[in-house]
Amino acid sequence: MSRTTTIPNIVKTTVRGKTKYLLDLRPFFVEGSNGGRKYFDKRRDAEAFLNSLLIKGKLSKEVLNNNSVKIDVLYHNYIFSNYFRRKHKLSGTNVEETNRDKERRYINYLQPFVKDISVSDINKRMLIDLTQYIEELDSINGDQISEALQYRLWTDFKGFLNYLYDYEIISQPIAIPIDAGIAKPKKKKIILCWHKNEFEMYLNEIDSEIEKTYFMLLGKNGPRKSEGKGIKFKNVNYNTGEIEIYTQLKKKKDGDVKTKTEYSKRIIRVDKETMMRIKTHMDERKKTGISDSELKEQYVFVDKKGNPFSNETLRRHHKEYVAKANIKYYPIHYLRHFYGTQAVMNGVPVPVVQDQMGHSRGDTTVLKYYVEYAEREKAYEGVQNENTNYEHDIQNGDKNGNKNE
Repeated sequence: MSRTTTIPNIVKTTVRGKTKYLLDLRPFFVEGSNGGRKYFDKRRDAEAFLNSLLIKGKLSKEVLNNNSVKIDVLYHNYIFSNYFRRKHKLSGTNVEETNRDKERRYINYLQPFVKDISVSDINKRMLIDLTQYIEELDSINGDQISEALQYRLWTDFKGFLNYLYDYEIISQPIAIPIDAGIAKPKKKKIILCWHKNEFEMYLNEIDSEIEKTYFMLLGKNGPRKSEGKGIKFKNVNYNTGEIEIYTQLKKKKDGDVKTKTEYSKRIIRVDKETMMRIKTHMDERKKTGISDSELKEQYVFVDKKGNPFSNETLRRHHKEYVAKANIKYYPIHYLRHFYGTQAVMNGVPVPVVQDQMGHSRGDTTVLKYYVEYAEREKAYEGVQNENTNYEHDIQNGDKNGNKNE
């Protein structure tokens, strides 16, 4: 049995600090479509709009009050309703793409189970059966159904249950029994990044010296990209080969902001080549006649106009360099992963890598994956070396490595 609201409510509310009047049309159909929620600056405007709907007979609840309506009919309304958009805060193209994906999942997987079931038939037993059905989709369809897809199908249907209550199709929210439900799969994060030779190929394609230094700093020393952007000359100690990081620069308009965590405030060791390049940039900047005190407050990494690198420019140029090097694309942040994996592979102790990268704990999840990556790479290199030795033997002898007479 559905709830019996006959006239929508007008509620005074606040939206982004401004007083608005909400006309809640979610439980209603307006000319056959879901009403959603509408906001007005003045109460009289909301009342005038509501009265026009009532006078013209555009407002109805006839279908919503019918509990015998099939799930198949209402599910499509749920997918394309204002409720769905509001729930997920989507707009424009994202709405269309997400709606299409949601509809495809429903038609391919859920519809065969629910097409003959009415809203009034939704009960504990039905939800348990639906859970089992989703878990057995592999054998039913003969396709490989991932745990992630199973969980997505289940959350889709739970969203539909919320929709039924919010739109007053049912009078009380449906309690999901403990036996019904599919656990969210735990993601096994796998670190992906370039090999050492790929990183060198990438650097060789960078034609801007200042950008090359910036990307070298990230890949060889591990700071976050915003930490690298925020480095000023006063933070660089050329004698000890160290750089002090205590702020980061995400956007020029925001200026320097705090590091990601308190533990991220640190001093990092920088390789000699990168440090020499930074020293060269400083010397070139001095030739412009700038005073030492002014130079210390300048950012190291700036464009031709003297402005700090923008995120958009860095992303665009990074993508171009990757394409020129003809290697797999990874975001700029993965240069940090490259540093972590290479450091672990070269035998740098985990606590040292932890301090260099600004992790709060040595057992940080990411560091564990760096160790796993290093083990995989060492095993891969071992196989490659065996194959190389074998090919060398073939070229200089028989398959057993015996020299040809």
